[in-house]
Amino acid sequence: MILNKTQWDQFIDGYHVRGGAIGFDNSRYCFILQQPDSEVELDEIPLIRLLYVRMERPPERRFFRVGFSGVEYVSIAAGTTGGIDEFIGVDMRGTIMTYNDVVDKVGLEDPGITTRWRHDRSAPVNRVKRVNGKLYAICQDRRILERKGTGQWNEFPALERPAERISGDTKVMMHDFGFSDMDAFSETDLYAVGGGGDVWQYNGSAWRHCNFPSKESLETVCCSGNGEVYVSGTMGSLWVGRGDEWTRITEGKYIVSFNDTVWFAGKLWLANDYALYTLEGNVILPADVDPSVQLTTGKLSLSSDNSQLLSAGKHGASLFDGTSWQVLFNALEINTNQ
Repeated sequence: MILNKTQWDQFIDGYHVRGGAIGFDNSRYCFILQQPDSEVELDEIPLIRLLYVRMERPPERRFFRVGFSGVEYVSIAAGTTGGIDEFIGVDMRGTIMTYNDVVDKVGLEDPGITTRWRHDRSAPVNRVKRVNGKLYAICQDRRILERKGTGQWNEFPALERPAERISGDTKVMMHDFGFSDMDAFSETDLYAVGGGGDVWQYNGSAWRHCNFPSKESLETVCCSGNGEVYVSGTMGSLWVGRGDEWTRITEGKYIVSFNDTVWFAGKLWLANDYALYTLEGNVILPADVDPSVQLTTGKLSLSSDNSQLLSAGKHGASLFDGTSWQVLFNALEINTNQ
């Protein structure tokens, strides 16, 4: 493991891992740590801590953390914008937490992401994600913004707001429309999903609404190495296809939906808050990994060169190079071996 009990107590103890990212030529990690719900009053927002790990440093100088309050549902991604490597954390309101070597400190970026498009219409940010080397903020109401530089996020072209939301004539909710996730084969073949069966494809100049065979809530999309698009929905249901042709692989049968679906080492990996899975043929099975790795599942993140897969969840984090898994840290093992 990359830390000892003393470092665990100093940097992580008392928090749960809610996700992570690998960046800076695969030499650094950033993990989202969150105050447990049991320690938070009903009307309070849990405290968030970002833990940064610099593996190129000696162990005693490897870790540093920064705490935040008043931010909710934070997601994290690593990318390179304008030649600058950076970690970007974004919460649902568009608050940006950033770190890069140029500034060499962690802070709140001003301005954040503005998602208000009418005086009474604001689109929550569902996640920040690196797709084909670029960083995107993926929001409700079919809104996607690309990071162009410090404090600069540009609206993805040719994608209009849902007419039902703009008119205000219907009592639709924000979650009736995308997006919750996006992925791409290339800049001229991109998919975005969310809402009630809301699937869109971008060809480099225009978007089209795909004919999807379900209206259930969609959570993730993966443009895979086998040329197929995988879309997951409520309680882990899964479809495969492209364009207007989709086939359901599995019905939703899990306690919760998948947080991430990622193509790595020739197969589809799927993660929820409780377990890590792989797609074997047309069957979703628990991943054939050591129990210590299963304890670290929750969110998945690929390195920018697609050579490593990071799994980070409630009890810790693990790294897969396509051949073997390395447990980076695991709460149960650290506290058992103290």
